[in-house]
Amino acid sequence: MKKFIILFVVLCFSHSAFAADYTQGELSNNLHYIIYKTAQLPIVSVNIKIKAGSYFDRIGKFGESYITAKALSECSTKHLSSDALKQKIDALGIEISTSSNKEFININAKSLSCNAEKMFYIISEMLHSKFDEKNLNFVKRDAINLIKSLQNDKDYLALHSSFTNLISQPEYYHTSVGLIKDIKKISKRDIESFYNRYFNAENMVVSVSGNGFKEKDIKHLLSRYFSFIKKGKVYNFKKLEFKKGKFFEDRVKKVQQSYIYISYPSFGVNDKRHYAADVLAFILGGNLNSVLSKNVRTKHGYAYSVFSFNYKLSRGGLFVVGLQTQNKFTVDAIKEVFFDIKNIKKYLTKDRIKGAKTYLIGSKTISLQSSLNIANSFSSIYMMNINSIPWKYYKREIENVSRKDVLLVADKIFKSGISIGVVSDKNYKLRLKDILEK
Repeated sequence: MKKFIILFVVLCFSHSAFAADYTQGELSNNLHYIIYKTAQLPIVSVNIKIKAGSYFDRIGKFGESYITAKALSECSTKHLSSDALKQKIDALGIEISTSSNKEFININAKSLSCNAEKMFYIISEMLHSKFDEKNLNFVKRDAINLIKSLQNDKDYLALHSSFTNLISQPEYYHTSVGLIKDIKKISKRDIESFYNRYFNAENMVVSVSGNGFKEKDIKHLLSRYFSFIKKGKVYNFKKLEFKKGKFFEDRVKKVQQSYIYISYPSFGVNDKRHYAADVLAFILGGNLNSVLSKNVRTKHGYAYSVFSFNYKLSRGGLFVVGLQTQNKFTVDAIKEVFFDIKNIKKYLTKDRIKGAKTYLIGSKTISLQSSLNIANSFSSIYMMNINSIPWKYYKREIENVSRKDVLLVADKIFKSGISIGVVSDKNYKLRLKDILEK
């Protein structure tokens, strides 16, 4: 079984020196680590990625992942009260955050290298959380308030509507924060059970990037502060499944403009076609020179911003077009989006595809200027079961995308079903039904 705990000690940003400086090994609990040295600033960044995102929430307990993640930074630990933990973090100038997304829980931390061991100690303490009732209730109240704010976020509501009507599985379409009725029922025992199930050596990845210490010292610190993590098993994701047909939902609210999202079934990160889908998304709505921007924004003036992107999960994704427009232009704006999609093949020229690939490679490289992003990228690519240097892998896969690949992906995406989510001042369902049929 391939192990999913990696410790990336990414200690260098010199891409060409990766092979020479790259070493790896395992701790006694099967924790796999990678050390990558650098001569940059004496700052150490840590990313811990646990395969325990909201996908793994139980039906009726949607919110377990989010509450667990936030509780790690808010609750008392084995040796420290919640207040004492926060005081130590502030006194040392350490930045620590915890979060949950659809697939993973992430713990991120950063400090001066001279405080590296103390940062390891604090992270280890957080992973020894007591999940005490007082602070757990605070986390639950905070989550409920966040959900209430999302229920008033028109942009979120439109996007969420387009997702929920197209995706079959509730574990994929419910919000990563959870549901209010479920969060109220989540107990300390539920969180402890969730933690014990997913926080195991085979189901995690730890990434560290920085400078200012020796490799042997890092190995000692890893053994000292992470060997307590128990052995376990890898948890896997199911394939994203989509409903067949055309779906439309308009949430009527008193709004000054309409919020529109159009979603299609697409490809996940474990399907190499997603690189061609990224190229397609950039050409269609990736910048001010894109097809949609020139038509919907510049020619017709329907929207200040119109865009498209490929939302990727491990085993599936969604191709999304989004825009906001005046209420009176809602139907006309959607018509123009469909016009451009219908005629997309003529826009997929070799020059446009070359430009899109150049931009995507450049943006990937720029995003990896941060040592934490580098470590996170190593974690992500390992979770994809790919043994490669991330930036070289991304560059190679994007460069290999051909015009034929983009044409095939466009044909597949735009003929696989559709869901439109709209928040506007009136219900446009009857007027848009005919457009959808055509």
